[in-house]
Amino acid sequence: MRKILLLLALTFSGIIIAQQGQPHVISKPRTLPLPQQVYTTMRDSCNYLDIVFITGKGGSMSLDNARSIRGFTSFVTTMPAEKKPNAPLDGTLMWQINGKEYQSGSLFFNSDSSAYIVFQRNNKEYVNALSPDGAGFLRNRGGK
Repeated sequence: MRKILLLLALTFSGIIIAQQGQPHVISKPRTLPLPQQVYTTMRDSCNYLDIVFITGKGGSMSLDNARSIRGFTSFVTTMPAEKKPNAPLDGTLMWQINGKEYQSGSLFFNSDSSAYIVFQRNNKEYVNALSPDGAGFLRNRGGK
């Protein structure tokens, strides 16, 4: 009986020592892109899009036909993007259906060919990457 208790005590001690020697890894929170249904509605059902540039040349741009809105929305990829902490806001975007806001987003540039949009929906945050063509298009129109 003593041998069993001693064996259990040694085993338990070994487990505790082994766990203490392992570093605790804090995983970086991953971002998620907008749900597909929201993205599809933005692309296929919105009939007005406003883009306001805060940095760079400033200014704004409005799209009011379905073809242009679909074309622009295709620049918003369905891939998540890494959100940069404390990044300065470069612009805002608002997709509308019949004059009512459907979805808004905040635009952030990483470089000339890299940008992302942060969306809020139902108290959740989503981050979608822009394609390099989309980032270049916005930068040439008034961004940084």
